[in-house]
Amino acid sequence: MGVSEFFDAAIADWRRERPDLDVDAMAPVTRILAAATLTRRIGEQLAQSEGLSFGEYEVLAVLRRSPGGAPIKAGPLAQGVVMSPGGLTNRLDRLEAAKLITRRRDPADRRSSLVGLTEKGHEKVDAVFTKVTASGAASFSVLTPKERATLVDLLDRVIDEALASLGPT
Repeated sequence: MGVSEFFDAAIADWRRERPDLDVDAMAPVTRILAAATLTRRIGEQLAQSEGLSFGEYEVLAVLRRSPGGAPIKAGPLAQGVVMSPGGLTNRLDRLEAAKLITRRRDPADRRSSLVGLTEKGHEKVDAVFTKVTASGAASFSVLTPKERATLVDLLDRVIDEALASLGPT
C-alpha cells in the first residue's frame, strides 16, 4: 500500500466510524502534516551532518539573514525561531560555546543582548543551508514552477485562515 492509499484508507475509516462529521478536509491535513514531518526530519539530518541540532541551525539561519550581518537582539531572534527568550538561552549557550555566535550587552538597552554570527557560524549555516536548499529543490522537482506557485498560494490561504481562527495571541 502506497502513502496515498494509506491516507485515503484512514479517511475512509473515519467516514465509517464518524459519519456525522465531514472528514474530507482531513485528506489534505494528513498530507500537509506528513510533508512537514518528513521535511523537518530531512532538515534535522542535514543539520546533524554539520554537527548542529535543527534548532541551532534555525538560530544561525535567522542571524545569517540579518542585513549586513548586523547583530540581532535576543527578543526578536526568539520570535524568528518561534520560541520564548528563556527557551532560546540554552541554544545560545551551546552556540556560543561552539564559537558559532557572539553575545554582548546592547549598549542602547543594558537589559538585552545582541547576538551575531562568527565567521565559523557563518560558514556552518551556509553549509547546512546549501544542503537544505538542494534537498528542497529535489523534493519539489516533481512539481512544475506553476504548480509550486499554486501550492504556495493555497498553503498561504490555509495558514492565514488557521491564524485567524486562533484569534489574538
